[in-house]
Amino acid sequence: MVTYDLLYRGGGAASLRDQVSRWCEDHGCGLEIITLTAGLRFRIIGEQQMVRQAVGMIRQWIRVAA
Repeated sequence: MVTYDLLYRGGGAASLRDQVSRWCEDHGCGLEIITLTAGLRFRIIGEQQMVRQAVGMIRQWIRVAA
């Protein structure tokens, strides 16, 4: 099991939070979302390959949201 933290400080945080939650739920990885004063912190927990996929998807969604 590995853990990866990713900070997000852009717009559309609610939409991104929903996308990440659905993806992790569908793919069986653990997810903690912490609301920060300026943004969100995603903590993804799971097998290394699954965490890598999740981080890749989140980065792709962030690029689209920007």
